[in-house]
Amino acid sequence: MGQEYEIFEEIESTRKTRPIKQKLMLDSIGHQFNAIIVWKLDRWARSLQELIYDIGILRQHKVEFFSLKDNLKVDDSPANTFILHILGAFAEFERSIIRERTLAGLARARSEGKKLGRPFKKKVAVIQPGSQLNLEVPQ
Repeated sequence: MGQEYEIFEEIESTRKTRPIKQKLMLDSIGHQFNAIIVWKLDRWARSLQELIYDIGILRQHKVEFFSLKDNLKVDDSPANTFILHILGAFAEFERSIIRERTLAGLARARSEGKKLGRPFKKKVAVIQPGSQLNLEVPQ
């Protein structure tokens, strides 16, 4: 007898509001799921504080939590709790460093006078030889 599962994927993972994660938390607390398996801890939480808070709520509701890449089952074991905190701290540190470097790169580009942001899509009209153009403006 196999286990049933669903796969969830955030489309915009840098958003402050993460509706898919929120729904998964509510469904897990409501006992629609008895376990959550994530690829890496840093894909679940954006800060150590968020990670500890979420895991605490899941533990209260007897929802198991696993991280595949980190090879971690979150339970009441002091060793696993310690590893969870260390990995969460590293993930938050890594995210902060990436943000800091990105902002420094943007500031440097601005100081060099570079235009920032996505380039506008250019619309190109292709006119076949011998075709007639209709230059009348519709009313």
